[in-house]
Amino acid sequence: MRSGLLLFVACTFMAACSPAKPIQSIGQSGYNYDGEYRALPVPKRLWSNPLDIVNDFVGRYSEDPDANPKVEIRMSMQADETYNLLITAIGYQDDSVRGEQWRIRLNRVGESFGVKTAETRAMCWRGASAGKWVTEPCL
Repeated sequence: MRSGLLLFVACTFMAACSPAKPIQSIGQSGYNYDGEYRALPVPKRLWSNPLDIVNDFVGRYSEDPDANPKVEIRMSMQADETYNLLITAIGYQDDSVRGEQWRIRLNRVGESFGVKTAETRAMCWRGASAGKWVTEPCL
């Protein structure tokens, strides 16, 4: 339990200590872990902390904060001592994709983290899927 609390505290404050530009966060979450996602290939490597995993999946954004999507990161420890990581990016400057969401399951390997499963879905700006999370491409 203590290691889970330390991990939460470390994740909360790592963005301020990171040499890279921190990812912006949106306020109260309206996003959840449920629903359909499309499977992604699982990288066969380890990371020193969960924020490095977030940056590898989400990528880096422009230096102009007005051009960047708002990103929310939620992480919870499970009973089997794995972690659920939910990353939501909303507000893309794209004509069809409004946002993306990644659902990633992590495990500890010594002092490092590995990815057990990774999935994604998108939210569309327009069409029949406008405002909905979908696993197929937005048109």
